[in-house]
Amino acid sequence: MESLGKDDIKLQTLISKASEDGRKYTPKGIRISIDLVDAALKQLRFLNQVNSHPSLSENDTVILNAIRRYEAFWLPLVAKHPSADLVAPLDVEWIWHVHLLCPQEYERDCMALVNAFVDHKLHSARTRSDGLKKAKKIWQSLYQNEPFEVDLSPSQTIKLDYDSKIKYDLRSAVQRQKLFYYQVSLPHYDSKCFLNNGLQRYKKLLYLKKCNPKLFFVPCYDMDLIWHSHQLHPRIYKTDTEAILGKTFNHDDSVNDRNVGSKLFNSDAMTRSLWKAAFGEDFAVTGTMYRGNPATGIRELNHQNRVMLPTKVCKVFIDRISLQQPISQGRYNLTCKIAGSSFKILKLKGSQQTWETKPTNRVACGGLARFTVNTEIGRASCRERV
Repeated sequence: MESLGKDDIKLQTLISKASEDGRKYTPKGIRISIDLVDAALKQLRFLNQVNSHPSLSENDTVILNAIRRYEAFWLPLVAKHPSADLVAPLDVEWIWHVHLLCPQEYERDCMALVNAFVDHKLHSARTRSDGLKKAKKIWQSLYQNEPFEVDLSPSQTIKLDYDSKIKYDLRSAVQRQKLFYYQVSLPHYDSKCFLNNGLQRYKKLLYLKKCNPKLFFVPCYDMDLIWHSHQLHPRIYKTDTEAILGKTFNHDDSVNDRNVGSKLFNSDAMTRSLWKAAFGEDFAVTGTMYRGNPATGIRELNHQNRVMLPTKVCKVFIDRISLQQPISQGRYNLTCKIAGSSFKILKLKGSQQTWETKPTNRVACGGLARFTVNTEIGRASCRERV
C-alpha cells in the first residue's frame, strides 16, 4: 500500500473536519440582510446594458475616461449626498461596479479619496431612471464643464493621459469582469427558482469559509452571481460578512489561471471535496460551471464541418435505384460518400436499369438498403438488402 503524502493527509483531515462541520449547518445560521435573488436579477439587467456597449470594456480611451469621471467627479458628489439615492451614468456606474467587487480595496480607496465609505445599491429600471435624473441635476450644478453622459461609441480615438490615485487596478479589473456576463447570460439565470438555489449554495459557501477561514474557496457561477450582488451593497455586505466571518469577506477575481497545479485548479478540487463531505451533495450543478471564453470571431467552416453541424445521426432507407446509363457488366457495387467517408451500400446484379422495393414490403423489410450515418464521426454502418 502506498503511503500518503503530506498534501493527501492534509486533505483527508480537512474532509473529516468538513463532515463534522456539515452536521451543524443550518441555513438560518447564515443571515443575509437583503433579497439577493432580486438583486441578482437587477445585476443581470445592468450587465446586459453594459454588454451592449463593447467600448466600455474594449476601448482604452473610454475606460480611462470613465475612471477619471468616477474618481474626480462621481465619488466626491455621491459622498456629499449619501442619502439621495443617486445613480451614476453608465460608464461611471460600470467602473463603480468593478471597484465594488474588491470590497476591502474599495473601502480603503474611498476613505483615502473622499474620507467616507460610499454606499451603493442595485436599481430596477424605474428607480434607475429616477436616480439618474436626480444625479444629473446635481452634477450639472457642480460640474458645468463636464458632461453628465458621454459618447460611448467605439470610434473614439482621443488619447487621454490620466494618472489615477485609486490604488486598485481598475483597468485590469474591467478586463476580468467583462467576461463575467458571458458566464451568467444563459436563460436559466433569469429563473427565481434557479437563483434561489444559488442563494442557498452561497450560504453554504459562507459557512465553509466560516469553518475554514484560511482556505481559498472557488464558487460556481450561480453562487458567484449572488456573491457579486451582495458585494454591490457594500455597507450591507460588510455588516453581514463581519457578523458571519468576523471580518469583511474579500473577493479576489485576479486568480484566474485554470492550468493544472495552479491555485485556482487546486482550490477548485479542494472545494469540491469539502463540499461533498459537508453537505452530501455534488458541488457542480448543470448550468453553473465555467463555459470557457466567448467566441472572438467567425471562422469559415469547411464542407465536412458544415455537414456535421446540422445532423449528428440519421437513418437512411433506399427504396429505389435507377441508372440513367446502361452498364454492360451484370454485377457491381453501389457506394456512397458522406462527410468525407466512402462506404459500400449494397451489391447490385442483373441487366435492368431500375431496382425498387415493392410498396407492400417497404415498411417490413426496410427497402433495398438501410444504414445509419453518424456525421459527428464521419462513419456509417450499413445493413444491406437486395
